[in-house]
Amino acid sequence: MNYNTAKSVAKINKSYKIKPGEVLYSVPWGTSSQKVGTVSGKSAQTFKATKQQQIGKTNYLYGTVNKVSGWVSLSKLTSNSTTTPSTDTNKLVVTNLTNQQGTVNKTNSGVYTSVYDKQGVQKSYVNGKTFKLSKKAALGSKQFYLITDNKTNTNMGWMLTKDIQVKEATKANNTVNKTTNVSKIGQLNTQNSGIKTTVFDEQGKDASKFSGKTYTISKQRTQGDNTYVLIQNTNQKTPIGWVNTKDINTRNLTKAEAKKGQYTIKPTNNGLYAIPWGTKAQQIDTLNKVGNNKFNASKSLFVDKDEYIYGNVNNKTGWIAAKDLNQATTQSNPTPLKYDYIIYNENGQYYLDPTATKGAGSLRDFYEGIFDVFEQQTINGITWYHGKLSNGKTVWIKAADLRKELVKYYATGMTLDQAVALQKGLNTKPQIQRVPGKWEDATSAEIKSAMDSNKLVKDATQKYQFLRLDKAQNINATDLNKLLVGKGILEGQGAAFSQAAKENNINEVYLISHALLETGNGTSTLANGGNVVNNKVVTNQPTKYYNMFGIGAVDHDAVKQGFITAKNNGWDSVKKAIVGGAQFIASSYINQGQNTLYKMRWNPDNPGVHQYATDVAWPNIMLQELNHSMIQWTK
Repeated sequence: MNYNTAKSVAKINKSYKIKPGEVLYSVPWGTSSQKVGTVSGKSAQTFKATKQQQIGKTNYLYGTVNKVSGWVSLSKLTSNSTTTPSTDTNKLVVTNLTNQQGTVNKTNSGVYTSVYDKQGVQKSYVNGKTFKLSKKAALGSKQFYLITDNKTNTNMGWMLTKDIQVKEATKANNTVNKTTNVSKIGQLNTQNSGIKTTVFDEQGKDASKFSGKTYTISKQRTQGDNTYVLIQNTNQKTPIGWVNTKDINTRNLTKAEAKKGQYTIKPTNNGLYAIPWGTKAQQIDTLNKVGNNKFNASKSLFVDKDEYIYGNVNNKTGWIAAKDLNQATTQSNPTPLKYDYIIYNENGQYYLDPTATKGAGSLRDFYEGIFDVFEQQTINGITWYHGKLSNGKTVWIKAADLRKELVKYYATGMTLDQAVALQKGLNTKPQIQRVPGKWEDATSAEIKSAMDSNKLVKDATQKYQFLRLDKAQNINATDLNKLLVGKGILEGQGAAFSQAAKENNINEVYLISHALLETGNGTSTLANGGNVVNNKVVTNQPTKYYNMFGIGAVDHDAVKQGFITAKNNGWDSVKKAIVGGAQFIASSYINQGQNTLYKMRWNPDNPGVHQYATDVAWPNIMLQELNHSMIQWTK
């Protein structure tokens, strides 16, 4: 079956010439079975056309010739020389319109089904209503608009342009005829055009019981040339209806945040309200004669730039303007706290004094950087942290502007299965110990389990495989030595680890954990020193070299190769081996972007290349050692 698009039938009144033998059909684009007759005669006959319809790209005319009526293609007809040629004044010109709205006059010439209709039909339901103007047509001296229902997008018909009051065109943008989520608050005027269940309602219902009050606003929609907002009741959960923005005074509303503290109410104030920026109709108490003027706050928000605080006074709970309160200062004594926080509010401020009313500088330049905290203090219910910025400046920052941890995700351009296949295809295969002391090639499933970052990051312990190690915590040597008690040759080397961490910008607890793992808690042959003489390992000579991180100790001849690496680097003391080994790890891995255990093992930016270990469990084993050291340090 073949299909074609068909336009609506138009009325015409015109004569043409048609040759004898041409066929007329009962329908446009008819088939042989729909033939109604053939033109008779020996010369061209007159065909009087009364209708016209376009099927696909072909025009068909309906008319009568020699008492036979039917449809024929316009291509089969020629203009009748006895008929007055058509002029431009009879030509139909149609223009598509966008973003045009128009209101139908209450007195009008009616609705036309086609612009060729001699007169329109009165339809009272369009009178006085606003419609989308989809098209404009000109036929002879008449001009029309095609009116379309805004809600259903249904064409209602054509109307003369003189019967339409055209609204100013709305610029096309993302807010036209689109509902957006907003966070606003508004006071509904006493004189208004009513409240609507939907923005498509022709007119609003009586809103007198809602007038003169403040409401929260969750949504906004521009419909045609009107903008509406959805007002909600005081608890911000139940929608009330849509009102025109011309009828409501709106302001921006921020999200409420915790603000605990005690205030005193000023003698002259505006009272306590059920909603921020409330009206007299929503006033809970005038607060003119308060027996106890202590106000206990729990949260606050901003209406534009004005702060409102929620709390209770004299067993009454509500909102009060911050300007009507004096803060009753309450503060705890500073308490020591060692922690590296992450600055997470680039729009926040740092302070030189936590009681200051104005910040000393912006946190923008320190966003996502480390804030090295050494004490905390609570003032008026707000927790402050005292510490050092990355530039060495000592300042105070609000707890709300900091995070204990920050997880960032990166795309590698490779799927997990692709990365696993790449690892599996290496000449030096990823290894696993299923039996202690026996190394075997890991299976694809075992490699995938060890590499699956989505699984690891959801685990409370394994997520620390992604902990950044490229920053020293500045832990003093005395505290570091506590981690090294009973750890063989590493005992008492806290100063060396502290120096190594600071010089190479590496986390010192990680360095110690790494050394303890590689040296078997300071007891391995490489850790206790030796040399390679005549291609043989010797450990009883005066000159010894030390290797604390297993650097260069390849699996097939680990001890010998480890001592050769130590000798080549001049690590002839425990301290040199610690500092030098840390420098190697920093320059080769940590400071080259492989700054987590996961990156050191799997190098997700370039899988299969420059990986610290072959053991698929290496990050997990390192993490267990690191976790143990952290527990010991924080005791």
